[in-house]
Amino acid sequence: MDVKLVSQGGQINFDKNTIYNELIANDKSTNNGVQVENIKIKEEDVKKAVDTLNKEFKDKTTYLQYEVYGKFNNIVIKVMDRNTNELVKELPPKKIIDMVEKLCELAGMFVDEKA
Repeated sequence: MDVKLVSQGGQINFDKNTIYNELIANDKSTNNGVQVENIKIKEEDVKKAVDTLNKEFKDKTTYLQYEVYGKFNNIVIKVMDRNTNELVKELPPKKIIDMVEKLCELAGMFVDEKA
């Protein structure tokens, strides 16, 4: 699947399969990761990425934090206001993670009742 991303610099091609293959090639272990489309993303890789971005944007009004959240250990990236330390944006929102967990729980209940 190809997606065109539009930015101030123009359009770039975004090929999901290329990124997927690179992540698989770079993934040497399956421990301490978070499941995303059969790809394990290690918490230490997220920490490095957040630290790198925070260094790049040290003069901006926002900074990033990450949190491992929920039953399935989803990683939530938070955009925080540097002046007030208030949450600006969560990716993905915790409400969505909670909803998915509840739906999985309900689906499990339906399976258990039929079995």
